[in-house]
Amino acid sequence: MTRIDPARTHETASLEAPAPLLCSAFDPSGRFVFAGAQDRTVLRWELETKTRVALAGHKSWVRSLAFVDEGRVLVTAGYDGRLGWWRVDEKTPKPIRMVDAHRGWIRSVAVSPDGTLLATAGNDRRVRLWTADDGKLVRELAGHDDHVYNVAFHPDGKQVVSADLKLIAKDWRVSDGKQLRSLDTAKILHQYDKSMQCNLGGARSMSFSPDGESLLVGGIIVVATNIFDGGAGSKPTAVVIDWKTGSRRLLHRPTAPLPAVLWGLCWHKDGFWIGASGGAIGGHLLFWRKDEPDDFFRLKLPSPGRGLSLHPDGIRLAIPHFDSRLRVFAMKEA
Repeated sequence: MTRIDPARTHETASLEAPAPLLCSAFDPSGRFVFAGAQDRTVLRWELETKTRVALAGHKSWVRSLAFVDEGRVLVTAGYDGRLGWWRVDEKTPKPIRMVDAHRGWIRSVAVSPDGTLLATAGNDRRVRLWTADDGKLVRELAGHDDHVYNVAFHPDGKQVVSADLKLIAKDWRVSDGKQLRSLDTAKILHQYDKSMQCNLGGARSMSFSPDGESLLVGGIIVVATNIFDGGAGSKPTAVVIDWKTGSRRLLHRPTAPLPAVLWGLCWHKDGFWIGASGGAIGGHLLFWRKDEPDDFFRLKLPSPGRGLSLHPDGIRLAIPHFDSRLRVFAMKEA
C-alpha cells in the first residue's frame, strides 16, 4: 500500500484571486476547487485548466462550504446570514436558491454523513438543521450564550456538535434536537483580555476522527496578547477530546511558538492530522500523529493560511491565503 510522506510536501499551483481568501474546498469529484473571497464571491477553479469562474450572489463574505446531492451541488454559507445552493459544474453558475438562515454571520456549515441534512452555526447564538435538498428548516437548537463558531456531525450521523466563542461545546441529538451535554474541555483556547476588554478565542476549526472516538477543536492558546490573532509565544492548537467521556485527551500544537490561529483541520487516512495556521508571522502547515502532542513536520507557508481542504486523491491540499492566492500543495509518496 502506498503511503504519503508529509516531509516531501511542496507547492504545485498558485491560483490568483481578486481578494483575500477565507475558506476552500475540493469538490468530491476532485475536478474543481472552490474558495470564498473577501469581495463577496465564491471562486471556482478547474484544476486541470486553471480556469476561474466567480459565483456571485452573497452580500458579504463566505466563510464555509459544503457539498450535497452526491457532490453535484455546492452549499455556501455567508456572513450575510444566507445559505446558497449552486450546481458545481454549471458553466456560468447561478444560485439555485438563497435561504435567509441566520440573523448575522453564518460561521460554519456541515453536511450529515448520509447527505440529507445541513447544520449551520452563527452569530445569533443558534444552531439550525436544514434539509439538504430544498433548504427547509428542520429545527433550531438554542443553548449557546455566545457566537457559535463551528459545527460538525458525528460520523454516525446521530449527533451534531457545536462550539462557540468561549469554546463551550454542545452535543445535540439530531433526531429531536435535545441537548445531551455541554463540554468546556476546550476552554484553554479562550482568554478574556482585560486591557482590550474583549474575548480572544473561538472554535476556529473542528473535526471528528473517522472512527468517531475523538473530536478535535482548533484555535489558539494565547500566552501574551498583542493583537487579536495571536501574541508573542502563542501557539495554534487543537484540543483532542475523548468523545465518549468528554475529557481532554491531549493537545496538538507546534513545538515552537507561532503567533497564529489554527484555521483548518483534516484527517489523513495514513494516520495523521493536518492543520493550517495563519496569524502575525504568516502561516504553516502542521502535521501531527494521532497520539502525539508535538508536530512531526511543519511547512512554512508564503502567506497566512485561512483554511484547509484535502483532495479526494489524499495527496493534494488546498490552502486559501490572505495574499489573495489559493495554493495547492502535494504530499509526495513515501
